[in-house]
Amino acid sequence: AWDHCWAHWQAGRHGRGWAWGVLGVGGATVLAGLGKANGLLTPLLALVLWWVLYLPQAAALPAPRNARVRRDGWLLLGLPALAIVGYVLAQAPAAARRALAIRGWDLGERLLSQPRALMDYLGLLLVPREGSGGVFNDGFAVSHGLLDPASTLPALLGVLALLALGFAVRRRLPRLAVALLFFFAGHAMESGPLPLELYFEHRNYLPALLLFWPLAAWLLAPGAAARLRGALAVALVAAWLLLSWQRAEVWGNPTLQALLWAQRNPQSPRAQGYAADLLEKAGRNTEAQALLQRAALRTPGQVEIALNRIAEGCASGQLSAADLAAAEAALGRHRRWNQGMQQWLLRMDDAVLRGDCAALGMPGLERLLDAVEANPAYSRAPGRRQALLRLRGRNALAAGDAQRALQLYDRALDLDPRPTSALAMAADLGNAGHPELGLRHLDHYASLDVQYAPRRIRSMADVHRWLLLRTGYYRHEIDALRTALLAAAEGR
Repeated sequence: AWDHCWAHWQAGRHGRGWAWGVLGVGGATVLAGLGKANGLLTPLLALVLWWVLYLPQAAALPAPRNARVRRDGWLLLGLPALAIVGYVLAQAPAAARRALAIRGWDLGERLLSQPRALMDYLGLLLVPREGSGGVFNDGFAVSHGLLDPASTLPALLGVLALLALGFAVRRRLPRLAVALLFFFAGHAMESGPLPLELYFEHRNYLPALLLFWPLAAWLLAPGAAARLRGALAVALVAAWLLLSWQRAEVWGNPTLQALLWAQRNPQSPRAQGYAADLLEKAGRNTEAQALLQRAALRTPGQVEIALNRIAEGCASGQLSAADLAAAEAALGRHRRWNQGMQQWLLRMDDAVLRGDCAALGMPGLERLLDAVEANPAYSRAPGRRQALLRLRGRNALAAGDAQRALQLYDRALDLDPRPTSALAMAADLGNAGHPELGLRHLDHYASLDVQYAPRRIRSMADVHRWLLLRTGYYRHEIDALRTALLAAAEGR
């Protein structure tokens, strides 16, 4: 779209150029941003390309058209890019508060850590190696100061030097300049103030798009030593094919892959837990227990390790009092609550209710839930408290106390009155043989008079929510559930 815009401007068709710029680049930005926040970087990425590659061509245009093209380019790309950067910076105060609520580091530590992450990304991309640390990056060290760890300051200086190099050589070596500037612009969102996790290799997919262009151009350019450079190009491709084959061999063997990741990420509780889970599924329970014991000694107090030891105890039928106490303590002081933790609690609740975890049982599960409820970091979010109350309601139903389950469900709904939650909990009551209580729960939801419309459209999730309300989806679902519950109540 931008290339078409530029071609029309060069030919003097400024109206058509603006149409391609506004509808093409602008439309792509809106759609990409609704899909994922990183898509909002589209104007900034196009601006880098325009400034380094396209703008020098404007010098060949007549003076009036040259001036107009320069002005229009900055208006069409510069202002939106500036607005996006301003928006990201404006999120810093909220990001600082959110980081303290869900992460084990603050905003300053995140920003200090990102130069190390960026330099490591470049190292992984530019230096061929047989493998990386895998997909578990929770063991990535946090930078607490410029020299803690010692690589923080050199990494920061390295990033600044590469940025300066990109600006300095944009006329003499435009391919190198655009590769560097495009790489760092592509990381502006995910390596900025937003409280995302510190490190993920997949964040390089888009930023690295142009990174090897300078190398390819040099290898295949005519001139001196063309044959030698061509042979080097073939050798590089052959080396990358070999490395890809080696990685495919590892990825084709999940247990071997998990053990390698656990070995290469000794400080990653997720990597250790994943490896132990695959070992347990392969019937290698003794190895799984030994791996988790070593991880517990290496990273004491880590909630992921403690919970994996509970799961391993369920699988083996042997759960020690020490493991249960360690899990209680870890849950009671854990700070970084996420969807994965919620899913673990739900899976463990399901296992106990099915009778698949007699080693823990309902008394042990209730001890874990008590520890979660007493944790201030967990209780800050109404949605998390609602999830916990629903678990306790499910347990009350299993114990035959339907009235207490209804009370817990109503309290949960008061905390975060969503139609999805009302439907789920009313269905719980109906499925447990208490349709009249399910109807009372739906009546309670109706009494709250919830307007579940998004305040503004910021993402595809908001668009989806708006569409569900616009089409009456929730109203139809609630009516259908109410009809089913009435039929069940009348048939008793």
